[in-house]
Amino acid sequence: LGGAVGGVIVVIIAPVIFTDYWEFFAGIFLAAGVAVSVLVLHRKSIPYLLLSKMSFLGLPKSALTISIVFSGIFVIAGFVFVLSDQTPAIAKFRNFYGTVSVYRDVDEEGDEYLTMYNGRINHGKQYTAEDLKRMPITYFGKDSGVSFALTFHPKRATLDRDEPLRIGVTGLGVGTLAAYGKGGDTMTFYEINPASIDVAYDYFTYLE
Repeated sequence: LGGAVGGVIVVIIAPVIFTDYWEFFAGIFLAAGVAVSVLVLHRKSIPYLLLSKMSFLGLPKSALTISIVFSGIFVIAGFVFVLSDQTPAIAKFRNFYGTVSVYRDVDEEGDEYLTMYNGRINHGKQYTAEDLKRMPITYFGKDSGVSFALTFHPKRATLDRDEPLRIGVTGLGVGTLAAYGKGGDTMTFYEINPASIDVAYDYFTYLE
């Protein structure tokens, strides 16, 4: 029953009301709170014995009340910690497939770029400056395997040959591989997550 309820919450309810995995953090903190409550309520535990002798400090005599207070403090502190560790995203979406978010940052040279994350996994970056927008970076830079595969393809490897390619790409990301396309090429991206498609079109320009 617990697994079924959890599955419904995570797969159906949470994607509708949350833009991040807040049910994950809530589950962790509430589980810890329950553990504290059980420990405090156990009459032979050290916390229970200590608290029962501290009634002169004006603390509640009810172990249940004390456990609820401790659990609440733990949960609130946990959420404060999580929120303080969050870098503000310029866009964030969630659906059945998870969360997709876009962040803005600056590299060591001071050039601004956008990054798309699926959960906590980097799914591509792009510089925002006009002279850098077309440059493929992250996993598909000029020194990557896919760069060599397309640059030295038999249809392009010789000076007198530059025939169009038909390229299939599994996984869109931000559309970085489109930077390797030339006039006449056909490049088809296969992507299962609608949110990734929207983000690739709305916040990045590789596909254009």
